[in-house]
Amino acid sequence: MNDHALSPLPTMSIGYRLMRALMRLLLWLLTDFKAEGMENIPLNGPAVLVSNHLDTMDGPAIFIILPRQVTVFAADKHNRPFSFFGWLLRTFANAIWVARGEVDRKALRAALDAVARGEMLAIAPEGTRSRTGALQKGHDGTAYLVARSGAPMVPVVAWGQEKTWSELAHLRRSRVRVVVGKPFSLPPEAAHARSAELAVYTDQIMRRLASLLPPSYRGVYADRLPPGDTA
Repeated sequence: MNDHALSPLPTMSIGYRLMRALMRLLLWLLTDFKAEGMENIPLNGPAVLVSNHLDTMDGPAIFIILPRQVTVFAADKHNRPFSFFGWLLRTFANAIWVARGEVDRKALRAALDAVARGEMLAIAPEGTRSRTGALQKGHDGTAYLVARSGAPMVPVVAWGQEKTWSELAHLRRSRVRVVVGKPFSLPPEAAHARSAELAVYTDQIMRRLASLLPPSYRGVYADRLPPGDTA
């Protein structure tokens, strides 16, 4: 791993550093964990981290490689008093709770404000965990948010973490991989995009994620990689 990318920045709270260290230790003990491309994560300034979503273990797998604190766009179903996962999101990820199945303008406004303050926002364009174990169709909300914010996107994918517990049940460690791609941005005119254009931008975002994944995880984007990328 890239030690520079994993080293905590002064702006990280003590609690955040401790939780990241604990999760890193657990992932390295419970899985065969490797990551690459951490140098692509900006150390400061606004950014939107876009990722695939396979399992609740996605968060820890990605969280432990981040060199800065992150604000997470999360489903409000986790915002319950006795939810451990919800507590983690509230305490260490400054969660912005979004109501699924509707246009949550309050959540979008909070997300735009966070990016405007120079924060890094994490969001999964699929909106929910994959039912197939591979990429599902992305929703346009991510493209809307990125287009309105003008922030660069950092694509990050993770796979293998969805097998963590089933492999441990057989006394095996799951092979977990995290890959961070190069940052990219939507064109300036995207700020005024309407539904048809947002659908095109969503497709571009999802194809970028697909290009970083093994073929078996590309799902509905398996035959729709970015031009020139045949990996």
